[in-house]
Amino acid sequence: MSSSLPVGLPPSSAPIRRSGYSLTPLLICIGALPSLLMYFGITTSLSIGTLLAGAIALAMLPNHRLGRFPERSFASYLLILCAALSAHLLIASALGPVDFVRAFGSMAMLAVGLAGAVSVAMLLAGTQDEQIRTGARKCLLALGIVAALGILKWFQPDTVTWGKSVFPFTEPSHLALFAAPILIFTCVISKPSTRIGYLAATLLITALLQNITLVAICVVTAVLCLRVRHLVLMSAIVVPAVLGTDLTYYLDRLDFSGDSQNLSNLVFFQGWQLLIESMEATQGFGRGFQQLGVFGTDASAAELIYVLMQDYLNLLDGGFTLSKLVSEFGVFGIALLGIYAKYAWQAAVLLRRVAFGRARPPAVLALAASSIVAFAFELLLRGSGYFTPTTLLLAASLVIWHRYHRQAKPPATKRRAEGPSPATVS
Repeated sequence: MSSSLPVGLPPSSAPIRRSGYSLTPLLICIGALPSLLMYFGITTSLSIGTLLAGAIALAMLPNHRLGRFPERSFASYLLILCAALSAHLLIASALGPVDFVRAFGSMAMLAVGLAGAVSVAMLLAGTQDEQIRTGARKCLLALGIVAALGILKWFQPDTVTWGKSVFPFTEPSHLALFAAPILIFTCVISKPSTRIGYLAATLLITALLQNITLVAICVVTAVLCLRVRHLVLMSAIVVPAVLGTDLTYYLDRLDFSGDSQNLSNLVFFQGWQLLIESMEATQGFGRGFQQLGVFGTDASAAELIYVLMQDYLNLLDGGFTLSKLVSEFGVFGIALLGIYAKYAWQAAVLLRRVAFGRARPPAVLALAASSIVAFAFELLLRGSGYFTPTTLLLAASLVIWHRYHRQAKPPATKRRAEGPSPATVS
């Protein structure tokens, strides 16, 4: 079996302690809790809810006998990370204003978030393969029901504050970003006829919700799990159907002339302007951890957003995570993007091999690969900062990915010095 796996990935018989733990409650907690707290005005962002979900995962570890949390190694890595962030922040302060209180407060949040990510990774790694598959399908079904209720405008408690909400998600993009890894994983592990059904249902929801992020997710998922002939057949059916519908929303979202007054489009433009402004102001070094937008901006898109909404929006998160990452870390952020691209490519190759039956990794590894690939949508299209459900899943998935790579490496053995062969003794 191991011969069918990519280099560095262990067979499904790798020694991991398994439990009967159900994946569904964990995924629902990670995906719904942050948005639920934000929906009812308890928090103003996804950060606190995401950290709370991670803390719940940490609290669940002792009940599932998955081993102790690795305090020493975690503390060592965290100390190195915080030292690097602090050094970068200190140098950035010589290039421009820095809010140290905000930065160090966010480092404390980062510690909680990373502890939560390691806990989620341990819970996933300790879950049986069938439990992971069943849990993902149940979670995807639940998200489909949530989307249907949003389309029908049923059970939407606060449509005044959240005009385009899909309860408990404050906007369709948050639903789409959380659903992405689950949809990719479920389609990849399913039979061809079943995965086409999942994609068809998602395309229908996409058409009714009108969300560009969902469109991108459908396209990438199809490319990952469908053969070329199936892609051509689906395109032949979908494209004519799409051309017969009202495309105003999508045309507005894809208007890159700079004259559009579509809010989502303006936020996207603002993200690129913030990135360019930050790179120029700091000579490519970056503003420092959690410094984007803290001291305002001269971006023209930001002023237009203020005229339309009487408020400045998405200055702190950049609108998409790539904008925030490069704005705050400059060339180092670009290097991190390169590292992520490597992982995403490896994960995509594995997923496509799984879809066509050429690899049979453990379900947890396929789910981790799906989460790594799915983070690209938050990176490039719609982000809400560093502390989000998708980022939590990404961090947990990288822990799982490295664990399996490390287990797959053959142990180093020292060649024992031996005396001459008896046949050579004179």
